[in-house]
Amino acid sequence: MSRAEKSLKYLEAELKFEQSIRRGSRARASVKRVQEWLCLQGELVVVDGDFGPATEAAVMRFQTRRKLPTTGVVTPKVFKALASPLLDLKTITPGSTTAVPALALRVAKRCRVLHAREAGGDNRGPWVRLFNYGQDGPQLYWCAGFVSWCLDYAAYLLGKENPLGKHTLSCDELQSLANSRGFFATAKDVRTGVLPKPKPGNTFLLTHKSNKNDWIHTGFVFRSHDETFETLEGNTNDDGSSNGYGVFKRTRSFNNRYDFILL
Repeated sequence: MSRAEKSLKYLEAELKFEQSIRRGSRARASVKRVQEWLCLQGELVVVDGDFGPATEAAVMRFQTRRKLPTTGVVTPKVFKALASPLLDLKTITPGSTTAVPALALRVAKRCRVLHAREAGGDNRGPWVRLFNYGQDGPQLYWCAGFVSWCLDYAAYLLGKENPLGKHTLSCDELQSLANSRGFFATAKDVRTGVLPKPKPGNTFLLTHKSNKNDWIHTGFVFRSHDETFETLEGNTNDDGSSNGYGVFKRTRSFNNRYDFILL
């Protein structure tokens, strides 16, 4: 299996659901997955692995909305409906796009449209596990995982390799990978015109306020202007946090804290 193909492996892992579960089920891991998707589908329940009356009621409301038999039982068919946003990702095709960064940006845009976000706690849920290749949890920030997964998935769809060479959860490692391949551009070089402004599908890296050699957040650039650039980024929120809860579109200013990966 190529590195790029792993992006599909983890997508399919989040979609796999082979046995029906119902109220009283002891399959806690499966129950948690159902509860996560109930939350992502607007039926808010506690994600605790306990298939009790609240979870059953939420399942029945979801079934009613989707015009499914209102049984309270989560069959593979019901789970497929719950996880339909991830199934949507499997409909993406390259079309006329031939470059990995450009297709990765399309994938990122689709994730935003599908409301990719956390569920069940800080840095948790199916979207986080997808981007982080099976991992989630409070310390597992996923902005770099989001960029890496989109690049890997685009590479898989095109039958190519990720131009950065590997998937990573570390912004610092993203910088190191880009630098070793000649893709890294400092804020100064971009601002002074030594290097061009980022194009759609390029990546920004936000440095720490007090340490220019520590990169703390990343995302895709999809449009550059004279003084600003528009982004699509994961693990952020409406105030631009580097540990937010979803994929958002933002506008940022060119300044000395933004370095770039010019693929």
